[in-house]
Formats: sequence, structure tokens, C-alpha cells
Amino acid sequence: MVSRFYDRTFFRVISMTIALIVAFSASAARADEYTAQEIVDSGHKFFGATSGGLATVVEKIFATYGLPNGYLLGEEGSGALIGGLTYGEGTLYTKNAGDHKVFWQGPSLGWDFGGEGSRVMMLVY
Repeated sequence: MVSRFYDRTFFRVISMTIALIVAFSASAARADEYTAQEIVDSGHKFFGATSGGLATVVEKIFATYGLPNGYLLGEEGSGALIGGLTYGEGTLYTKNAGDHKVFWQGPSLGWDFGGEGSRVMMLVY
């Protein structure tokens, strides 16, 4: 009888400990991710109030891929004459690693002529 009591008590203590560990690790992981509202607010500040469809797009992406670990806001320019190049720079925002300046570039091949400049927002998973 006493042995059963100790077994049940031990089982309950272990179960509660595991439940607490899982709960705290899940909340810690959430603290490193961005919510949809945080991304939408940041996008509206960056692109301006005219980006009305941003919230709809962000909600669809979050439903498909989940919460991102970070996001990148930047500007990109490209030019081409048969072959082309793209250059961009921006800031990578993360909750657990801080903000970082980033640069990217890439080639393009194929029949193309012209140039383009744009603002860019990328979610980082």
C-alpha cells in the first residue's frame, strides 16, 4: 500500500516536471519568432500605408509555413543587357541574434534589357 502511494507520487512528480519543461521550452521558442502582427507592422512602416494587401499575404504565408525566426527589409537593384546582375542590401532582424546588415547579388541569363529597383521584404525560417 505504501509502495503504491510512493509509486503514484513519483509518477505525478515526474509527469509534472516533464510538462513544465515542455511548456517552458515552447514559450522560449516562441520568444525567438515573430508574430504576424509584428511582421505586418514592420512592413507598413517600411513600404508605407499603401501596402493594403500585406496583411492578407502575411496571414497566408504564416498559415502555410508557420512563424519566422527573422525577416529582412532592404532594397534591390538590377540591370540587364542580354545577361544581367542583381544587387541588394538590407537589414536582417532577428530576436535571438540581433540586427545584421546583409548584402546579396546574383546573375541572370537570357534575353533581357533594362533596369529595375525595388524594396524587398523576406521572411527567414
